[in-house]
Amino acid sequence: MYEKGKGVDKDYKKAFKWYELAAKQGQPVAQYNLGNMYERGEGLAKDDIQAFKYFSLASLNGNQEAKESKDALEKKMTPAQLEKAKYYTTQWLAQHKS
Repeated sequence: MYEKGKGVDKDYKKAFKWYELAAKQGQPVAQYNLGNMYERGEGLAKDDIQAFKYFSLASLNGNQEAKESKDALEKKMTPAQLEKAKYYTTQWLAQHKS
């Protein structure tokens, strides 16, 4: 809603806030949307490591588009970036276990 400006003014900061809250609850669409925001630098600094993390989380939760985005992004990342992204993904999963 806020990301696209549907029914409200476009506001990436509000979109990020709501996506992040939903992502912490395991919502794969929110995780995928966060990945897209980070990959495109929408409302925040472009960050392929964070994008990969959120695409990975969404993929683990069954989002096929996220898996495709993660796989495409992985091909563009350096080994050091990829290692860091996988580490952050593992840390996120450990911190958000139910």
